[in-house]
Amino acid sequence: MDGLDGQPDPRPFFAYLHVLDPHWPYTPLPPPAGRPVADDVALRRLQWDLDGGRWPLLRDAVNEQGLRLTDDERSAVLTLYDGEIYDVDAALATLLELLRARGLLEETLLVVTADHGEGFLDRGRLDHGYGAYDELARIPLLVRLPGAENGGRR
Repeated sequence: MDGLDGQPDPRPFFAYLHVLDPHWPYTPLPPPAGRPVADDVALRRLQWDLDGGRWPLLRDAVNEQGLRLTDDERSAVLTLYDGEIYDVDAALATLLELLRARGLLEETLLVVTADHGEGFLDRGRLDHGYGAYDELARIPLLVRLPGAENGGRR
């Protein structure tokens, strides 16, 4: 295979795509590629310097109970996280459309999963890796068989 943007090679191929988002620092794309982020959330992200190196400081202060986030602050962090989920969804949609346009989608096995979930104060923590709780262990596992066989099964 020459690549998805070149002339397809008729031989089978394997491709592995590793997407790092959603992971901190939560920096969703701005429109038009991403979803709009409300002004108050954008301002909070700037104030907290969440695009830079201060995310670990915020996370550690919350986890060590030196800082308590308000409901609005927690909501702001969740909004940024959700924005990254939206970005990944959009990227996967682009990949599926590319495979469809190249005539490869119907013969492609697709598997989408995640490495872990994230805690957003579910147990007083703003991170992951503190146990096998639902918010950390319940991750997506989507499998699309060639020809969409068995579609919609759980």
